[in-house]
Amino acid sequence: MSITFILIPMAACNKLLVIILLTIAGSSLGFTSGGDIPIVSDMTSEYPATVFAVMNAISTINGFLTPYIIGLIINANPHSIQLWSYCFYYVSGMSVFGVSVFLFFAEAKRQNWG
Repeated sequence: MSITFILIPMAACNKLLVIILLTIAGSSLGFTSGGDIPIVSDMTSEYPATVFAVMNAISTINGFLTPYIIGLIINANPHSIQLWSYCFYYVSGMSVFGVSVFLFFAEAKRQNWG
């Protein structure tokens, strides 16, 4: 997904190519639900709802932080392709960061919660 966000600024004003890249990015979101959602029930059988709630609360921080940061970036000139490219690079970086944290720290080994 992050690769498509890096390629979007390179597509410049080619609307068809940008739409194709956004479609690929949106379609690839389905690949992420195979790991982060079921891992909660694999980690704990006693508190899966609580662990999922905490995990979900932490992950939604990006839902209000990203629009704020993008607003700061494009505030000077909302029509600048260069500023919008920074936004796509930021989103790509956040995607790589999230995947990296999951790959390095997540494990489906049963945890002792007692």
